[in-house]
Amino acid sequence: MIQKVIDGIITAIRTEYGSAHFKVYTELVEQGLKNPCFSVMCLNPSVEVTGKVRSRRYYPFVIDYFPKSDDEPVDECNTVYETLIECLGDITVEDKIIHGSNVSGNVVDGVLHFQITYDLFLLKKEELESMMQFEESTKVM
Repeated sequence: MIQKVIDGIITAIRTEYGSAHFKVYTELVEQGLKNPCFSVMCLNPSVEVTGKVRSRRYYPFVIDYFPKSDDEPVDECNTVYETLIECLGDITVEDKIIHGSNVSGNVVDGVLHFQITYDLFLLKKEELESMMQFEESTKVM
């Protein structure tokens, strides 16, 4: 599920900025970043079991933005921060809209660090299949 959320974040960024202008990295890159670019990382996911068949998943992300401008990187980062608030507030994952929360950001050494958390409820696969079979067997013909 984490990769599906990452895909939703990347799709939202590319929709906003276009895929040709910005590279989006999902792995650590020690050398060779091509600015401007984004880096998307899930920080510390957690699970809260809320019942026998249901759990709540928390996916905190940091999206780093490496600006193209060396002259005014803070100004560029502030503009990108405002845009990310809008385009990542709601993302699409498996044809469902997921809302972001706990949004924050800061600029350190000319790089924007944008944080957002996506949380969602999931049913165990076996229970979901069982519920679908029950619905099929109770349909009125």
